[in-house]
Amino acid sequence: MADSGQVDARSLRRLSFPGSHAADPEGTMFRLWRDARPLRTAESLEAEMGSLTPRLYEQKTFEAPYPALDEVREALSREADEKVRPLAFWRAWQLRDEYVKGHVRERYATLVASWEREREAFDAREARIAEERDAAAVKNCERRRGHIRKVLEGDAGVIGEGAERLSSECAIPLPFTLRYAYEEGAGRMAAEVDLPSPGGLPQTTVEVMKSGRSRPRPKTQRAVREEYARYVFALIAYLAHGLFDLSPAIGHVVISGYRTGEGDGGECVLSVLFDREGFVAALDDVADPEALCLSFEHRCQMTKTKVIKPVEPLERL
Repeated sequence: MADSGQVDARSLRRLSFPGSHAADPEGTMFRLWRDARPLRTAESLEAEMGSLTPRLYEQKTFEAPYPALDEVREALSREADEKVRPLAFWRAWQLRDEYVKGHVRERYATLVASWEREREAFDAREARIAEERDAAAVKNCERRRGHIRKVLEGDAGVIGEGAERLSSECAIPLPFTLRYAYEEGAGRMAAEVDLPSPGGLPQTTVEVMKSGRSRPRPKTQRAVREEYARYVFALIAYLAHGLFDLSPAIGHVVISGYRTGEGDGGECVLSVLFDREGFVAALDDVADPEALCLSFEHRCQMTKTKVIKPVEPLERL
């Protein structure tokens, strides 16, 4: 049986889930649970860590064309046409040819030297960029490996960061608050959930009349209770999945749901102790979140008409 003792309050952390305000909260919550990915395992994380390689910078190639001697001659020829204009016009071709031959070697050497300097400067810049980016890539890769190692070890800091991401990134329909305490050495997490009010669910349904028109119709109390129960079980199962997925080192998660959503004084209506091995097996075998929750050690008093009564939680924070 689970220990009903209290966890040191100094280790408590609080998370606020803002809610996505979906039009169909119960259906959306079930789909979130149904579509949850398989839990990360030590093997999958080890494989991810082993596959990490720094993405090195691919240096660019200097693409400026090497100076062409024919182009230099053509440029000098045009230059000679402008500069060499002898009075003895019959000697113009000879003098212009001499002008080209007299300048082509020096002009070409100057262009080659300039091209070489540009290429060396370009290659030096690319080498500096490669050195900086490769160092950053290696550092990021090592940082990622270090993070995965801490996930594998169940480091409390990494668990806290992952829990914060869970609260900010998931699309749970109705807003609520979760308090949790994590025992790093024991691989155990306890959580209390201030459940959203049943009033947060749609209280009406749409009735299609014989005329083809539709009108809103209030749901029966039983229908609201049934929908709320489905929502609560899907929420608890989904949260258990999210907490287990923070680290393979987490072997047990106990979650207690409180009805009022007003803090520590509310009535506990559901408390479940999940173990990791059983949870992984249940993910493959049990599609219904209520059946899954009730297959573990739990405290829940619920009538056939889904009237949920207060219970003593398996563990208090």
